[in-house]
Amino acid sequence: MIFTSSPSSRKAEDFLAEPRVTVHAELEREVAVIEGVVVRGSPAPAEVDAYGAKYGWTPPESQYWYVVRPRRGYASIEASYPMRATRFDF
Repeated sequence: MIFTSSPSSRKAEDFLAEPRVTVHAELEREVAVIEGVVVRGSPAPAEVDAYGAKYGWTPPESQYWYVVRPRRGYASIEASYPMRATRFDF
């Protein structure tokens, strides 16, 4: 997972102070949660293109790119939770 932020934003300051994060994917009936750490990164050109295609916007050069390095993930279908939840360790 990659994303951008201004280096002077509150979000970027928070990541410097505490890089551990929990992220919930944008899904309706499927649940996907990732726990990990945020690091500053450099995306591949294909990732930048995919980001621009998804959001209709390419961040300016002044933005920093960040990567979530997963440590643990949880997945489930809402209708069968918690009986069929799955945990992944990376």
